[in-house]
Amino acid sequence: MTDGYRGVIGAIHYAFTASSSLLFKLYVATSAAVVAIIGIFLSIALVVLIGNTAELRGGSVTLSRSFYVVIGLLLILPAVAPILAIARRHRRGISPSSRFEMILASVGFLFLSSIYLGIVASMPETFVLDGEMMQRPPPSGVLRPVITFLYMIPPSLSWSVPLGGAVAVGFTYWWYRWISVPLSRIPMHRCLNMSDTPHSATGSFLIVSADDSASVLRDVNSGQIYTVRHTCSLTESSVVTAEIESEPPLHSTYTITEITEERTIEIGRSEQPPTAASQSKAAEQSVGELTRTERAGRGEIHVITVPTTRTETAVADILDDTQSLRERAGRIGVSRVEIRAAGNTVSIRYMPWAVTQSYNKAYSVWLSSQLMAVFTVPEVDYTRYSNRQLAAVPIFILFISLSVIGGWYLMTGSPVIQGIAFTGGTEIQIAATGPQDAVETEIRQAFDAEPESIRSVPAQDVYIVTFQSDVGSVDAATLESQAEAAGLTVRSISSVSASFGTSTQALALGGLAVAFAGMSLLVFAMFRVFVPSIAVVISAFSDIMIAVAFMNIFRIELSLGTVAALLMIIGYSVDSDILLNNHILRRSGEFYSSTYRAMRTGITMTLTSIIAMSVMAVVATLFGIQLLASIGTVLVFGLLADLMNTYLLNLSLLRWYKFEGVSRWSRFARIGG
Repeated sequence: MTDGYRGVIGAIHYAFTASSSLLFKLYVATSAAVVAIIGIFLSIALVVLIGNTAELRGGSVTLSRSFYVVIGLLLILPAVAPILAIARRHRRGISPSSRFEMILASVGFLFLSSIYLGIVASMPETFVLDGEMMQRPPPSGVLRPVITFLYMIPPSLSWSVPLGGAVAVGFTYWWYRWISVPLSRIPMHRCLNMSDTPHSATGSFLIVSADDSASVLRDVNSGQIYTVRHTCSLTESSVVTAEIESEPPLHSTYTITEITEERTIEIGRSEQPPTAASQSKAAEQSVGELTRTERAGRGEIHVITVPTTRTETAVADILDDTQSLRERAGRIGVSRVEIRAAGNTVSIRYMPWAVTQSYNKAYSVWLSSQLMAVFTVPEVDYTRYSNRQLAAVPIFILFISLSVIGGWYLMTGSPVIQGIAFTGGTEIQIAATGPQDAVETEIRQAFDAEPESIRSVPAQDVYIVTFQSDVGSVDAATLESQAEAAGLTVRSISSVSASFGTSTQALALGGLAVAFAGMSLLVFAMFRVFVPSIAVVISAFSDIMIAVAFMNIFRIELSLGTVAALLMIIGYSVDSDILLNNHILRRSGEFYSSTYRAMRTGITMTLTSIIAMSVMAVVATLFGIQLLASIGTVLVFGLLADLMNTYLLNLSLLRWYKFEGVSRWSRFARIGG
């Protein structure tokens, strides 16, 4: 394996020197120059924006500054992605073919071209340059049809052009990595076993034998045997969760590229008798019958009914087959196998290692228990409920939320209350003391136009007065003069034009739609199975709809801040749903034990976020920071909905897919074949 690199700049130099394709080398040099130019221009633009808005209040101004950074990342990441992909494969000793490098370079140049085409599409028909009104040049030359098509794209949608180029880069790498190469491997690997592309496998492996030169690994799920070289650190009879790759040229031996977990499986006979439940189960069975039940939390209990005179013989036979016991423990994800026997009952208990492993761990557990209350996620007995019962509550609440949103649209013409950032209007902060009712009456009498809303900030003795842009033709200067004429103290005043609010609304909602669509495509690309993927998408959609419905009920306006909160809800929802899907579909262990492991992590993270957002909303409300208060409140609604949708709706779909859907689709595939 060749030497590595450090950082993005190191990856660019590394990819340039390691590549064997002249076209890819040219792309590396070109994209590095383009990325440097984009970075310089965005840095200058951000400095100019900060200088021009240094004295303005936060809110939309802060989001505008962040928007520059986001745009920069969206332009730079797809440009350097092919370079990082090739550099990573060279560093791992997997030399990609020149054809693959040429294809990535071609789609990379396509993305760089899409940036320029997006700039052309964003050019308005008329614009001011150095104080003069200019018109965009008419289409001409060989590229006239292309330029004409770009001019037909609305400027507000010009970002879709480079987005298409970025999607092309990602799709090309995905197709080659997961579709094209695996298909091309089939005849070579299965017949001649002479492919230049290495095999790889990820999973839990039992170390059947180990010495300084080589080890024999057995996949605990498939039973496949692998010979692994250079594994002096492995321990025989242990189970490792690892990724292995074959070695060229024959690809008959493997090397371990990454080990995420290694555990020793302890097997022993316990002097304690089987539990009363196990003995009762054995009494109900016939001799030789075995019953498997899941333990609370993690693990399994196998109960075997044997003749009373052959109990010890049965125990000895079980202890002789240690490889099968360790493989089963590896599949379940436990580290301890305990055999109990009494009378006609033999109990095999697969359990996590509960004994403290070191003094440091024991001390840390004791110290944690002394310093803080231990939070334990309760284990839910999902076997008591059918899939329909689990999904009924989330679906009913989603229906109610959609009804609220639809009713609000019929009454107001908008599915949600829109703030002045989207409708246009003026916001005035007035300092006043005295009874709230009297102050609000005084404020209403001071203006000719009726205020849209008056909010008080008790901690600062400030009232925030909002006027919509459709209230007459009163501008900010007139409102300020009317307030001062009435003896009111104006702390600040800001206004947004109706046209600017409309364009901001289109941009924000378009970004929300693109984020949701991108999330959906990413989920389908990760799992490549319909039911688990659509479960994640439905849960995220329900989280957003429930949050929007609560915004209408509690009269929270849709602003740039709440749009950011909705985007964060998508991220939180996908995080918890993918965590659950990965534990159930991709990790070892039975369904309910995998579910409980995912719940312990997911519920802890979500409840922590709910507490943090609740505190932020309360504090921001007390200090009159309306933007943060709205963000925190919307996030609390969305996170509460996410708990329900993930562990009721998503779980019911996954359970149906795991126990019923797979077999049905397999029969359908056989019939179709």
